[in-house]
Amino acid sequence: MPPGEKRIRTLAIDDAIDFMQAICSFLENLSKVAVIAKGRSGRDAVALAHEWVPDLVLMDGKMPDVTGLEAAFQLTKELPGVVVNPDISLRR
Repeated sequence: MPPGEKRIRTLAIDDAIDFMQAICSFLENLSKVAVIAKGRSGRDAVALAHEWVPDLVLMDGKMPDVTGLEAAFQLTKELPGVVVNPDISLRR
């Protein structure tokens, strides 16, 4: 990456370990993306987002406890500068 270009600081959140590994492997191969933290629940997403203040949060929409959609709603209120993308696919 050329000097001065900013990488997209990204949180990856998913309760499925295999999917988390796959998405992180993909993201880490993108020169403009840096995975700065990983979590396994919506609760993790909220805590890690407040700790790291990422540019982007990618997470599963369906997780136990606090869902990705609930976490996304909370984060968009609390950290309006952070882009939150809850995956609402039906992969399970």
